[in-house]
Amino acid sequence: MTQHAPQSPHAASALRVAFFSDSLPERNGTGAYYHDLIASLAPRVAACRIFQPMRERRFNAATIPLPGDTTQEFAVPAPFRIRDAIADLRPHVTVSVTPGPFGQLGKRMALRHPSGFISAYHTDFAALADLYWGPIRRRLSNRVIDRLNQRLFRNSTTVAVNNSELVPAVQR
Repeated sequence: MTQHAPQSPHAASALRVAFFSDSLPERNGTGAYYHDLIASLAPRVAACRIFQPMRERRFNAATIPLPGDTTQEFAVPAPFRIRDAIADLRPHVTVSVTPGPFGQLGKRMALRHPSGFISAYHTDFAALADLYWGPIRRRLSNRVIDRLNQRLFRNSTTVAVNNSELVPAVQR
């Protein structure tokens, strides 16, 4: 059974939204932006929740530092805990805001628990890798990140882009 977002003009108040982000809460621009957005949406929608790495629960065995900020790493989500939370939330819309493990899990949850799926493309990770990493690591990371982004874009009803210079990457 596919869930659809309510269609009436007052339907926003019945909407349930799940966000998935690989950013630590309020740690960088992305983390802060989505926390501000959720705070703004919360009084206007039925439910709104973000799934992201938690500061107090870090996975340290296999992490990859983010380009430009070695204090942040890609973290592995707890899929069973998140699956149960998504089953309780029953979102009409799922938004993946980063291409890492949490963003990919958001896509999988949107497909498994049918909801509209939006991906947000706001960070040119390839450009960051070009600035901060050497040629081998840069090429490898750019390929991986590009493929992860393309997987999100293919499954998205909409791709939100906040910078016109990023549009060609979405249209590939």
